[in-house]
Amino acid sequence: MDRQKIKIKDSKIIIGSPELRNVIRGLSDGEYAVQISKWKDDRSLRQNALYWKWLSIIGNDLGYHKNELHETFLDKFAPIKTIRNLEGKPVQKPTRSSEMSVEQMSDYMSQIDQLAATQLNMNLPRPEK
Repeated sequence: MDRQKIKIKDSKIIIGSPELRNVIRGLSDGEYAVQISKWKDDRSLRQNALYWKWLSIIGNDLGYHKNELHETFLDKFAPIKTIRNLEGKPVQKPTRSSEMSVEQMSDYMSQIDQLAATQLNMNLPRPEK
C-alpha cells in the first residue's frame, strides 16, 4: 500500500482515505508494524501540471519530446539521493520528481526556469494564483 495520510485531532485518529479504512477493517487477528512519521507533502498538483507544461513548451521549441527533457533535467538539476545497489554499495541517483517535496520541486523548477530564460531566451508561464 502506498503512503497514507492520517490526522490526529484531540488525540483521536482520523483516517481520511476509504482505501486505508478498508485495509484496516480487513486485517485478520495478528500483530502488524506501523511506521509513523510527520506528513510531508510531495510536489503539488499545480507544480506538476506547470512542470509538464514547461517541458512541452521547451520540447516543442527545441525538437525534443517532453519525456526526454524530463530525464535530461533530472540528471542536471534534481537533488541527489544515495541508494544501495544489489551488492549493498551506495550509488548516487537523481531524485525522481514524483518523490520531491514541494520545496525541492520549487527549487528544481527554478533552475529550469533560469536555464530557459538565460540560455534559451524563453519566458515560461508563471503559476496561476
